[in-house]
Amino acid sequence: MVDQENYKILLSHVYNMIFLMIIILIISSIAYFKGFCKLDKKIKIPVTFFQMITGFFLYILISIGLAPIIAKYLNLLNENARFTDLNILSFFINLFTFLSLMFFGIKIKRETFKSIIKVKYKNSKSIKYDIIIGILSWIIIFPIVIFTTELLEMLLLVFFNIVETPDQLAVKYLKMALSSPVNLIIAITSISIFAPIIEEFLFRGLLQNYLNRFFKRAYAIIITSLAFTFFHFALSQGLGNITIIGSIFVLSLFLGYIYEKQKSLYASIFLHFTFNSINIINLIFFKGV
Repeated sequence: MVDQENYKILLSHVYNMIFLMIIILIISSIAYFKGFCKLDKKIKIPVTFFQMITGFFLYILISIGLAPIIAKYLNLLNENARFTDLNILSFFINLFTFLSLMFFGIKIKRETFKSIIKVKYKNSKSIKYDIIIGILSWIIIFPIVIFTTELLEMLLLVFFNIVETPDQLAVKYLKMALSSPVNLIIAITSISIFAPIIEEFLFRGLLQNYLNRFFKRAYAIIITSLAFTFFHFALSQGLGNITIIGSIFVLSLFLGYIYEKQKSLYASIFLHFTFNSINIINLIFFKGV
């Protein structure tokens, strides 16, 4: 039960949700009547199980296997290690991961790789159009994600009496990076550039396309989103995971949809980029962090 002290917080969540619901209904209605909800015929891209697994194996090998080894060799795992040194190492690990995945992508059959990035078909649009759609799609998904966050925070308050949930790891990382301009630039590059490209290539480009060969598009998007959500799970966040992974799952569903709609990785990458970048701007300039 919610005590008197938290009752005002509960009401605040309710008011926010009502306001967001109105915004969502307006924006969604406009998007629907503009034909945003229409999908063209499904096109299966022949991503194989080996290609999909190899892509994820490369990522895990570098990020989870190689990174700790290098950090240990450079004596960066002790409590006295400087954040700047760890941040620089993280940047080069992300860069190496990106280059490795792009090299792997090029080694995939040329037509398959090109189709992963962008399918050429009768109604396909230009890359510029895909990018614009990806950026503008933020207007649709952002209030839905915030509504999901408000709802889950309200449920945590009601059932567990939790008022504040922990920050996502990326947010904690960004807050630590505010210590210097160099650290901040590296963090922004990792969150806004490397993360969208690497994650969209792995999850939408490889996993979703592989699942699309065997399931309906909706099922492929849902399964991919569950995997994407699990990818962002962290035990250290405790019950806060409920709020974080809930909002990430909703975002991932939309990333999967925009990829299927445009049949272009440019669209999902730039939506992901826009979402992360605006969150960074909000965190830095509007929350006084």
